[in-house]
Amino acid sequence: MALKIILGSILLLPGVMLALLGLIFVTASDETNSRLRTGLIMLAVSVPLIIPGIILFLKGLSMSPSSIRKKILLIAARNNGLVREELFQGTSDSTEALDEELNSLVKSGIARRETRNGIMFYIFHGYQFKLKLKKCPYCGSDFSMKSGLETCPSCGGDLKFADMSSPDHDDKFSMDI
Repeated sequence: MALKIILGSILLLPGVMLALLGLIFVTASDETNSRLRTGLIMLAVSVPLIIPGIILFLKGLSMSPSSIRKKILLIAARNNGLVREELFQGTSDSTEALDEELNSLVKSGIARRETRNGIMFYIFHGYQFKLKLKKCPYCGSDFSMKSGLETCPSCGGDLKFADMSSPDHDDKFSMDI
């Protein structure tokens, strides 16, 4: 990662300087063909330095831990917090950097690993679907938000608004929405 950023910068710096000098020579060429020719040559030489420099620099930045982390969390958000390990494979050019960032997310508690039917999944609890419902704090009964109830028909307690996370396994929500 750092090597690509450094190499990209090493190519970019002289490329941009040559391009600027070339533009100065082209604009300063009144009626002298030698200045115009020199400026055009400088511009032509700067292009093969600038383009690979930009490509290397951007590839180096995309391999940074923060960039890989953003890509992982974006994939988790798109998949409602339940992601098969294979979906992360195109995230980074370096599998070591990807594995290191996934391990970091697991250690920090943002994600956890789980194997289901021989397939490795990463579960991101913060990105999982949440169901809004009314819950009785006394007897624990759940009621749909669509119900016009404000008190629990079982015990008479006042209903509170609550979030219910999506189940981790193949279970479904048992309540009609």
